Amino acid sequence: MPDVIGEQELMEHERLTLQAIREIDELCDHFEDAWKSNAPVEIDSIMSSYKGSERLTLLRELVATDIYYRWRNGETVDAASYEAQLGPDAAIFDEVIES
Repeated sequence: MPDVIGEQELMEHERLTLQAIREIDELCDHFEDAWKSNAPVEIDSIMSSYKGSERLTLLRELVATDIYYRWRNGETVDAASYEAQLGPDAAIFDEVIES
């Protein structure tokens, strides 16, 4: 997936500790590897196991990756599918689409 980091993400990354960045990167790599092996995992399964205070950053990265691979596979991507999976956290979908 191409790395496209917007201004908001850069500002947020500046506030993260190196350990948090590494944890998020590792989780995102695992998530992307699952997509590449045609065995995608649900975003909420990763989010439910992550207890860090940087949940919004992780969620944004996972949703962006998920959207990328769904579009790449010809799937329809809409807010409703994320609402069913993420509940109130699904608002991040619009933010990711707009960036």
